Amino acid sequence: IVDAASDRVVGVHIATDGAGEMMQGIGIAVKMGATKKDFDNTIGIHPTSAEELVTMRTPSYYYRGGKKVDSLDEVKEAVAA
Repeated sequence: IVDAASDRVVGVHIATDGAGEMMQGIGIAVKMGATKKDFDNTIGIHPTSAEELVTMRTPSYYYRGGKKVDSLDEVKEAVAA
């Protein structure tokens, strides 16, 4: 989950075998203030489930104020207002 205004990763969820091991490292990154760009600049180890956490280049959808919006532009407009 990425804060659109700051690009900071504020939450992560994953459900798969070995998720606990993956989340240990991800938790450290989130606490350190990692951004989506930081995740994008990380090379995933292939083939592993963990590589999915660094290969998510395009968001599937956005939320603003608890409501789903159609585009990042709508989120940015709301933040700027």
